[in-house]
Amino acid sequence: MNKCPTCGELFDSERGLKVHHSRSHGERIDENEYTEKCPTCGDLFKTHRGLAVHHSTVHNSSIAGVEVNCEHCLETVKRKPYQIQENKNVFCSRECKAEYEKVDRINKTCKSCGEKFKTPVYEDCEYCSRSCFGGTENKMCELCGSEYRSRKSKSDSRFCSKDCLATWQSRNMSGQNSPLSTLKEVDCKVCGENILRPKWQREMNESFLCSEECRGRMMSELHYKGGYSRDEGKGWRRLKLNTRDRFNHTCQACGECCGERHHDVHHIKPIREFQNATDANFESNVTLLCRSCHKKVETLIDIEKQFKLLQNDKDKESWKKVNEILNET
Repeated sequence: MNKCPTCGELFDSERGLKVHHSRSHGERIDENEYTEKCPTCGDLFKTHRGLAVHHSTVHNSSIAGVEVNCEHCLETVKRKPYQIQENKNVFCSRECKAEYEKVDRINKTCKSCGEKFKTPVYEDCEYCSRSCFGGTENKMCELCGSEYRSRKSKSDSRFCSKDCLATWQSRNMSGQNSPLSTLKEVDCKVCGENILRPKWQREMNESFLCSEECRGRMMSELHYKGGYSRDEGKGWRRLKLNTRDRFNHTCQACGECCGERHHDVHHIKPIREFQNATDANFESNVTLLCRSCHKKVETLIDIEKQFKLLQNDKDKESWKKVNEILNET
């Protein structure tokens, strides 16, 4: 509640209190805050901006700005404070500025390059151009060896052009030469050729391949070791259907539901590790994977590690580790 300091009456809002005091007691309650007085009508305002808007709107004349004298004709003009700070000389018109700049120029010597140049008397200029401002010096380009001029303030300047800089960076700051690079040489698992691989790949994989040709050779040895055979053992068809129903046709690695094509039933421990195919067909040795995850599991995770991680389908921590490996690839 807002209380009137004169009669003690209470009001819900501050505005209501102000209106009451002005009408009932004949004076504003915040009279001391109105310090700006209109020079024409005598009305009071809290801010200079309010006074300027009032005078421009009511009296059709502006009182904004600060009075200064034109440098050429000495006529009094009004300019905003920031205009006075930005400009060394103030003029009332373009004509006065043009006439003022027609004064005789004097010869000066550039402190940087030593060349002579002309400048108006009123300008305290010591350099002939912006390139000379701050001082320049001759330098040798580290790439092409040509000589060029550079400001002394640019102590780290080493190249004559952006093209030379880009060429040097492509040779010395990319690939294995980059200071942020984690590339190191490793051997291809199939052919033994040296290849570069980043740190995250070296930590995730134990073996590396240099080309698709080597990948194909490894996959051939991995999946068709001892010759290819269509014999998948007794009970395979029933086990395959039961596995898809058991996992509700959902990939156990990425969680994707199958579309038009059924997901693959994957042997955790490969058939070739058993004496016959029938021995590999038991419930805890199979899981359901989409084609993409099936390919990644077969190529990126070693058989022993794969068997340890996936032998228990209900072990969520094991599947979490598998997902981390697949998501990083």
